[in-house]
Amino acid sequence: MHNIQQEKALKREISNLSHLLEISKILASDINFEHLMKQVANECSLMVGGQKTIIFLLDRSNYNLYTAIYPQGMKIEILKDEGIEGWVAINKEYAILDNPSQDSRFSSKLQKKLAIEILNLIALPIINRKNEVIGIIETINSSSGQFSTKDYVLLRTVASQIAMSSENAKLYRDLRRTFTSLTEVMATTIDAKHPISQGHSKRVAFYALGIAREMGLSKNHLEQIRIASLLHDYGKIGIPDKILKKEGALSTEEFEAMKMHAKITHDIVSKVHFTEELSEVPIIASCHHERWDGEGYPFGLAGKAIPLGSRIISVADTFDAITSFREYSAAREFEQAKEEIVAESGTHFDPQVVEAFLRYYKRTIEPKKIMAENSLDHE
Repeated sequence: MHNIQQEKALKREISNLSHLLEISKILASDINFEHLMKQVANECSLMVGGQKTIIFLLDRSNYNLYTAIYPQGMKIEILKDEGIEGWVAINKEYAILDNPSQDSRFSSKLQKKLAIEILNLIALPIINRKNEVIGIIETINSSSGQFSTKDYVLLRTVASQIAMSSENAKLYRDLRRTFTSLTEVMATTIDAKHPISQGHSKRVAFYALGIAREMGLSKNHLEQIRIASLLHDYGKIGIPDKILKKEGALSTEEFEAMKMHAKITHDIVSKVHFTEELSEVPIIASCHHERWDGEGYPFGLAGKAIPLGSRIISVADTFDAITSFREYSAAREFEQAKEEIVAESGTHFDPQVVEAFLRYYKRTIEPKKIMAENSLDHE
C-alpha cells in the first residue's frame, strides 16, 4: 500500500512538472502573451484539478480587473474593491476558500457570469519584479473537494511565469515603438532633404503592402516590406543637392551618381541591428531598382535572384513616381501609370507581382479614383 501511494505521488509530481513545462513553452511561444492566456488557464485547471481557471489582468487606468482573453468571447470586469478577487489584488495575498459564498469578501459577480456555482476556490496575485500587482489567477471547484497549499505553490510558479512574460511583452512593445519611430524619422529625413518627394516613402509602403497582401505574404514578410519601403531611398542622403534637386533630365554622369543611392542605402541600413526576423530589410531596401531582366542596379540581379520584397517595392515605387510631381516630370494619371507598369511586365517587373498589383489596383485604387472623380463632377 505504501509503495502504491508513493507511485501515485510520483505520478502527480511528474504530471505537475509536465504542466509547468507546457505553460513555460506556451508563454515563450508568442510575445503577445494575452493571446495565450486560454491555453495557460487550461493547463492550470488540469494541473491543480480545477473546473475552470480565470486569469485577470489589472487595468492601470482604473485598477479594476478584467479577463485576459479567457473565457472565449466573454469579458468579466471586477472592480478594484470587489469580491475575493479585488481583495487579493489590493492586499497582494492569496486566498484558499471552501464555501466562499459564506465569506464576507465574496461577490457573486464571477459566479453569475460563469453560470457555475463556486464551491471552493484558490486565488493569488500576479506580481512583477517591481512588486506591483498586474493581475490575479483564480481556479474554482477542485475535483478533490478543496484546494491545498501545494496547489498554491504550483499556481504561484505559473503567476511568476506570467509576470515575466508580461514584462517581456512590454519591453518588446517599447522597443518596437522606438524602432518604428526611428524608421519614420529616417524616412522624414529624406523628405527634408528632398521636399518635392515628401511622403513618397510612406506612399510606397502603402502600395507595397497592398500588393504584398494580394500575394498572401506572411505577417513577417509584410513587416519587412513596410520597413524596407520606408528606408528604400535613404541613400539619397548621400547624393549632392545639385543632382537630387536638378530640374529636367540628368546627364549620363549625373544619372550614374544618382544610381549610387541604392548602394548607399544598403551601406547605411545594413549597419542597423535588425532582429533575425527583419534581417533581410537592408537587401530588400537596396534592390528596388533591380530589374527582372537583369539590367537594373546596384547589383545587376535578375529574376527571382532579386528579393521578392524588392520586386514588390519596385512596382510600388514606380507607380508613385509616375503619379507624383517631380522636378523632371508632371504627375500623370493613375491609369497611365498602370498601363506603363503592365507594358514593362517581364522586362522591368516580375510578372507575378504585376498581376498582384493589377488585382490590388482594381480592388483598392480604382474605386477610390472613381469616387474622387464623381465627387468632382458633383461640385
